[in-house]
Amino acid sequence: MIDLHVISDLCLYMYEQTAPEDTVIPPCDLVIINGNCGYVKRTMIYAESMCKKYPDTTFILNLGMREVIHQKNETEIQDGLIFRKSLSEHWPKNLLFSNKPIKLTIKNQDINILCLRGYPKVAESVQDDATWRSTEWYRFTYHGITHNQNDFKPKAAADVYHGHFPIWSTPELCRRDHDKELSIINTWLGDTTDNETKVLVTTFSPLNDPCLGDIPYEMLPDISPNYWIVGGTKVNQKTNRGTIYGNPGRGESCRNDILSI
Repeated sequence: MIDLHVISDLCLYMYEQTAPEDTVIPPCDLVIINGNCGYVKRTMIYAESMCKKYPDTTFILNLGMREVIHQKNETEIQDGLIFRKSLSEHWPKNLLFSNKPIKLTIKNQDINILCLRGYPKVAESVQDDATWRSTEWYRFTYHGITHNQNDFKPKAAADVYHGHFPIWSTPELCRRDHDKELSIINTWLGDTTDNETKVLVTTFSPLNDPCLGDIPYEMLPDISPNYWIVGGTKVNQKTNRGTIYGNPGRGESCRNDILSI
């Protein structure tokens, strides 16, 4: 069995010190830092310090909505980190980050890990209205930027260039990106090797993720990895979609939790 520890949703401010209890992990074979630990610079400080403290432990990094909020297109920060990882001699050797499946062999057990952002398939009845715009998801999620002034310019504003503007998330854009990720997952699941354990990692949870409040949604209803690691929701539940596990938050109780794969 592989002992896995998950860290997510620390929600650290840029200059906030990490609490001592969140820098201590239990004995384990693999750690997944599953997003929303802070803005990307703060998350990288945390991830690199943990890798330095535990050089013999493998860490995997996944980015959540807090890490990528300031990017100018949908893969800017991800692409930048992959580029940095390929060139920088200072990138921790035990920190894995990729937009492709990560294949590892631990204790003679083959595991295949796919890390994605995770988008909800919001119900068709949901409108882009005040209720939607009051959610944490809306406040932290946009889908690139636009230079089309007609998309955001106030009616009384001068007809001049006002700079770029973020494309804030809408129910329609969530459904579009959900289906894009579903296609990626189905391809990954179809590429199966005997005795290989499939682990899907998303920073959004299919089970009542709090960042959407009471907005109705579903998420990847027909997939079946062996394990599905999620953010947002504390859960350890066996389902027809594999074992769904999440360990969000700070504190000693979270840092002592282990999932055996």
